Amino acid sequence: MSHTIEQKKIALEAAVRNDSRPYIISGRQDSSVYHYPAMLEIRRDARQEISGMTNGTGNLLFAFSNAEFDISYKDEAGSSTTAKVHAAVIPGQTKYRIHANGTLHLFSAVYGLTSGTIGRTIGYTKEYIQNHLEPGKANKLVVPRHIYGEELAYGGERMDSVQTKYVALGTANQEFSAGNSNSPQNTHVHLNLVETYTTFSGMTMWYMTRGRVERIEVDSGETVVVPKGVAHKARMHGIEPTFVTMAGNKDIFGDKFVMPIDFEEIANARRSKRVGL
Repeated sequence: MSHTIEQKKIALEAAVRNDSRPYIISGRQDSSVYHYPAMLEIRRDARQEISGMTNGTGNLLFAFSNAEFDISYKDEAGSSTTAKVHAAVIPGQTKYRIHANGTLHLFSAVYGLTSGTIGRTIGYTKEYIQNHLEPGKANKLVVPRHIYGEELAYGGERMDSVQTKYVALGTANQEFSAGNSNSPQNTHVHLNLVETYTTFSGMTMWYMTRGRVERIEVDSGETVVVPKGVAHKARMHGIEPTFVTMAGNKDIFGDKFVMPIDFEEIANARRSKRVGL
């Protein structure tokens, strides 16, 4: 989506004025983090059944892990089971049970917005995710609008390595994707959404606070939460997936503004260099 000059100016000015920072959530213990309008839960070594029911029809629940898990669910179409997956997208008003073999991450928006939604739960294998990580691109799993050219997924299936690239058309205020070292990012800022990166290879993030560029290192199994208005650039390491989520309180399509500078280059030239517009 193209932005007007005025929109770009507002985004850049907000990024320079921002005084927030990304923060890291350890995957070494159970936790529940609420950062409006998003909710993230981490269930560590949950070698037992995890069950629940998703909220109304406008909500999606993203479940992901670096260890395979099985999920069974019951919706209006009846009961079904998806086995041996590393990520799942669960629609609203669905009862689910997950049998996890390691740390499980659950991410959802506080509420959903009306948009095209999947009808049933979808599971993704790690092989599927990695096979569709093209150089320079992330693997979009759920998008608010279908603009990427993949086949549409409607739910009730498991995506494995032999299948073509699918994307679920989700609610207007959520997005879910996966990347690795083949998925370089540019420096950008979101004005109206919270973004999280859960990495299983480790990653480096550069970000701006109070007009200064700073850097953090994120270890495997950790999640970094990026509040709205924080300009940042991430470099993912290795081939293991990094799962990226987004949630906003309005339509998030077009909420990415690319910065005209590279935070990584600034940090390499001189750490914590002050920059302006």
